[in-house]
Amino acid sequence: MSKFFAKNEDTSSSEDESSQEEEVKQTKVQPKKKFYGGDSDDDEDEEQRVVKKGTDKRTEALNDVFDKLKNHMKIQDFTSIQSDFESIQTEIEKCIQGGAFATDKL
Repeated sequence: MSKFFAKNEDTSSSEDESSQEEEVKQTKVQPKKKFYGGDSDDDEDEEQRVVKKGTDKRTEALNDVFDKLKNHMKIQDFTSIQSDFESIQTEIEKCIQGGAFATDKL
C-alpha cells in the first residue's frame, strides 16, 4: 500500500516500504551506452571494414557493368545494351584518369 493512502499505521511499516523502494531502485538496469567507448555486444556481430584501393573499386565497377551487359545481351534487351555501352565508356574513362589502366596498352 502506498504511503499516501496509509493514515494511522506504525512507522515500522513505512520503513519497510522505504527499504523495498530502495531495493527496486538498485535493481534497475542501466541502458547501454550508444557512444564511442561504450561496451556493447553488437560490436562483435558487425563485420570489419575492408579498405580497397581506388583502382580496385573502378575495376570492380567496370566488371559489374560488363556482367549487366552480358545479361542484357542474353535476353536481347537492346535499349539496356545501349545504356550499358555508354556506362562502359564512362567507366573506362574514369579508370584511365584514375590510373587503373596503363594508357600505352590501350
